[in-house]
Amino acid sequence: MNAPNAIYFHYDDNQTMVADFVGYYSDLMEFSIEKGWELRIHPGAWIQSLRVNNNGTILVAGTLDTDSKIKGNFPYYAINADSETVASVSAGDTIVRDDVTFVPEGQVVTLKSKGTGAVHWAAQPAYLNVTNNKFYMPDEVVSVKASALPLEATPTIQADGEKLTGFTAGEYYSISDAIFRPTGTTLPIRPEWYGTTVSIVKLGDGFVTGDSFAQALAIPSQSGGTVTPPNPGSGTGSKPDPDDPEEIVISDGDWEEAEEELSQADSGDTVIVETDEDDTLPGEVLESAAGKNVTLIIQVGTIVSWEIDCREIPKAASLQDISLQVSMNTQGIPESVLQGLPGSHPFQQMTLGHDGPFGFPVKLHTNVGRENSGKWANLYYYNEETEKMEFETAARVTASGDAVFTMTHASQYAIVLDEKSHTLSFQDVKEGSWFQGAVEYVYRAGLMAGTGDTTFEPNAKLTRAMTAQILYNLEGTPEVTGEATFTDMNTAPDWSVDAIAWAQDTGVVAGMGDNTFAPNLKVTREQFAQMLYNYAKYKKYDLAKAGDLTKFPDADSVSFWAENALSWANGNGLINGHEDTTTIDPQGNTIRAQAASILMNFDLNLVK
Repeated sequence: MNAPNAIYFHYDDNQTMVADFVGYYSDLMEFSIEKGWELRIHPGAWIQSLRVNNNGTILVAGTLDTDSKIKGNFPYYAINADSETVASVSAGDTIVRDDVTFVPEGQVVTLKSKGTGAVHWAAQPAYLNVTNNKFYMPDEVVSVKASALPLEATPTIQADGEKLTGFTAGEYYSISDAIFRPTGTTLPIRPEWYGTTVSIVKLGDGFVTGDSFAQALAIPSQSGGTVTPPNPGSGTGSKPDPDDPEEIVISDGDWEEAEEELSQADSGDTVIVETDEDDTLPGEVLESAAGKNVTLIIQVGTIVSWEIDCREIPKAASLQDISLQVSMNTQGIPESVLQGLPGSHPFQQMTLGHDGPFGFPVKLHTNVGRENSGKWANLYYYNEETEKMEFETAARVTASGDAVFTMTHASQYAIVLDEKSHTLSFQDVKEGSWFQGAVEYVYRAGLMAGTGDTTFEPNAKLTRAMTAQILYNLEGTPEVTGEATFTDMNTAPDWSVDAIAWAQDTGVVAGMGDNTFAPNLKVTREQFAQMLYNYAKYKKYDLAKAGDLTKFPDADSVSFWAENALSWANGNGLINGHEDTTTIDPQGNTIRAQAASILMNFDLNLVK
């Protein structure tokens, strides 16, 4: 086990962690691995560190727990493969030590079982999805085991001429290590399938599950007379009816064949090209299909695919090559920029290999995990010029964890997973209005909702019930066990009842002094400042920073009880003077657009 330039962590017979140091090591508050050095964290060992600077190699077979992003090289995590059932583990970037394969986060891992036919993969951690013998490597140790699937008692898929029949439209099938989702009940027979026995598995939600069944199907050879041979150079054979749309499947990224098929394709046809993660789509292939009523689908591995409506490709244009590489769970966007994403929703970073615009819209199909089924995947792109995250589009996540995004350019992206779409439908929030960005932020962060499906009412006056709800949203809408004791709760909107009870219990929004809350009373600017101040005090935020109210011509109209709060709000850039009058207007009503702007600044700059 001894090797130069390595640090070993393990447990001895007394279950005491022992560190054998060989090479560079600092401490567990912050440690660094220099270039050319290797750190191995053995099974059972656990390292917790606030900061890790990795210029060498870290191999994790135990646990690496960090409270911040690892700087430098990504760690490699162990894949514990069951030796009796797993034949091999492979990925684009691997390190093998003592017959254990280590893979960095985000790599596509391919498994091969020792048995023949289709298998079910059992994996830990439990959330890991093995799709068609492949999965994305997470940032922790993985264990995998294979078990053979039973053969289907009554085979349903049959060979009929040059097609396979008996499929269920929209369901996923694995055929000889390739994944398909037929739009109808048939699929064309590939040339390499003739004269062989193929393994067919009907998948559940796109994945092999314990309930899946396998079928072995013998397909006659082309010379047997039962199957019509395909045309030379074609993946699907002849087309008996030019008005019947065809699916033309091309394997191994054969772009010359793809260009020929696209140039000859009939209206309504679909050309599917299967290739690997590092391939490039030649511009000449796109030019051959420009303006045609043909769909081009590029299946990149098993999880990512590109879909192009060729009618959207401009004719007579010189089109550039497009890199098809899609990397999930990357770390290229600065942490300071990611803090500008609305709310505290989980997100995944995604980086495209292409640089710049495509020249036409494309659909990117990717997988964000079955655990996010039913949620909305909200796509934000990193604008490197403004150093901000900008919303692009939203897609509902399917039962299998798939999401489809329409995009026109390549970038670094963040996919924010939320219970709602971040697409704004407010018709009264016009493009370019001074409050547009603030309304978008507070809506997407879940701090403010619209007054209707298509209205925000930016000029409507803020009420005390609305303010209680906003601050309750800011707190994350915690569970409320009791009820508010104000005598006028019968006048409060139903949606505000829990928020008012929370506000009373925490003291963030006080009553009116006669045991009433006055939920529909309008809120002045100084009252709103006081309520925000109360919330900051409740959260133990820093209240020391203060502005100079005497610079405003109407400073003497500030109520004595609101002076500290309004001075704090002004000092933190939350409430400033009106541009036209330079007054701070403490007795003026707070409108919803102003509240959105104040809340955005509060959430971005003060909330911890």
